[in-house]
Amino acid sequence: EIGELAHNFHRMRHSLFTDPLTGASNRSALQHILSTLTRPLPGQSTAAPFALLFVDLNRFKPLNDQWGHDNGDLALAEVTVRLRNLLRPDDVVARLGGDEFVIILRGVGDEEQVQAVRLKIDHALQQPLTTLQGLPAGEIVTVGASVGQALYPRDAQDPQSLLKQADQDMYRNKAPSVR
Repeated sequence: EIGELAHNFHRMRHSLFTDPLTGASNRSALQHILSTLTRPLPGQSTAAPFALLFVDLNRFKPLNDQWGHDNGDLALAEVTVRLRNLLRPDDVVARLGGDEFVIILRGVGDEEQVQAVRLKIDHALQQPLTTLQGLPAGEIVTVGASVGQALYPRDAQDPQSLLKQADQDMYRNKAPSVR
């Protein structure tokens, strides 16, 4: 019985903190992770540095409009896999909702490291989507993304301010044609 209870608890916790469409962490999990990461350990004035990236897909609405919501769902799942494949095992990919994602790069406080990851994200999301269904032969669909960043503790010290900072940076980087 105890094993079954533990299994049920684990399954319940997983469903509470996981986006059902993509398998990424959800908004609740992101808030919990950010609260934990910004809480200093006893005897320290700040917690370990990390980078937060705010990723907004650029051409997601036209994809949904032209190829349908089922293909939109497939695109979101494929984007999640691509993002996870770029990151280290202890980094986090969370879906805020719609076509917005947040990435947490643990232990990264260096601008050069963040820029290297941003370039990898840009390159990975410019590639044609391969999981879409029902497209005419030869049709190529891409989404691309605008990415903003915030570094803890440099840019902000609390979860909401970090998210706001990264969101504002993303919006500054978004091309006017995709706003």
